[in-house]
Amino acid sequence: MAAAVAAAAEAALPSEKPWSKMTPSERQSKIAKDAAEKKRKADKEALENPTVDANGEHIQTVAEAKDEARQLQDMLTAGEAAVEQKIQNEQEQLAREPAVPLEPVKQEEDDGHIETVEEVKAKMAAAQAAMDAGLAETDNRVNQMAQDNASMPNFSALADVHSTLSNMGKMRKKKQLNDMASKLGVDIMAGDEEMSPSELTQSMISRAKQAGKSDAEINAALAD
Repeated sequence: MAAAVAAAAEAALPSEKPWSKMTPSERQSKIAKDAAEKKRKADKEALENPTVDANGEHIQTVAEAKDEARQLQDMLTAGEAAVEQKIQNEQEQLAREPAVPLEPVKQEEDDGHIETVEEVKAKMAAAQAAMDAGLAETDNRVNQMAQDNASMPNFSALADVHSTLSNMGKMRKKKQLNDMASKLGVDIMAGDEEMSPSELTQSMISRAKQAGKSDAEINAALAD
C-alpha cells in the first residue's frame, strides 16, 4: 500500500528532463526559465527585506539594530558602574575623615574664640552643597547619556536602567534630609527636597528652635 502511494506521488510530481537529454531549444528554454526564477526570487527578497527606502537611504537591518542595542547596553552598564564607584569612593572618603567633636572646641585662652551656631551652620551648608553638587553631577551624567542615546532604539529594559540610576540620586538626597531632621528632632515638610542647602539648614534650625531646642542643642546636633 505504501509503495503504491509513493509511486502515485512520484507520478504526480512533474519531472524535469536531464540536461544531457535536452534538445538545444529545450536547453535555451531551461536557461531562460532559470533566469526568470532567479530574478523573481531577487525581486521578492528586495520587496520583503528592503535595504534602502524610497529616497535611497539605508534601512537598518535587524542585525544592525541588535548590534546598536548591545552597544547601548554596554554604555549604560558602564555608566551605572561609574556611578556606583563614585558613591563608594565618597563613602570611603567620608569614613576616613575625622569625626567632628560634639562640643565646640574652645581656642587658646589668648583669643577665647568658641565656634558659634552661625559658623557651624555655614559649615553644614557647605557640606550639604558639596553633596548636592555630587548628586547633580550624577544626574547630569545620566541626562547626558539619555540625550546621547535618544536616537537609539527604544527598549523598555534600558529605560528601566535609566530610571534606576535617576532614582538612586534622589534616594541619597532624601536620606540626607531624613538624617538632618532626625538629628534636630523636627519633621520633614513638603517642599524640603526642593530647597537649596542653605535654605534647608535655616528652615531646619528654625523648626528646632520652635520645638524648644536651645542653641547649644542645635549646635551639638549639627556638629554630629
